[in-house]
Amino acid sequence: MVDLDGEPFIVMQATRVRSAPSSKDGVLLLFGGPDDGRVVTIAPGQACLVGAHPSADVRVRSKQVAPRHVIVRLESGKLTVADLGT
Repeated sequence: MVDLDGEPFIVMQATRVRSAPSSKDGVLLLFGGPDDGRVVTIAPGQACLVGAHPSADVRVRSKQVAPRHVIVRLESGKLTVADLGT
């Protein structure tokens, strides 16, 4: 689980998730706030910008999330989260 300034997110690799096109895809599950229950699929090699800015790949509608908050990547079967320090 990744805590984005009071907004918990769970990051895990998908194995059998119906919304994921491939078992090698990653899945980002959003919990809490207006985006509660949202599922985002991340393909291998893909980097997703998560933040409150309208141009973010994964837009989170919360005042506690920075416009450019984190980058989530799926590489070599592992999801990584890099805090952008904003």
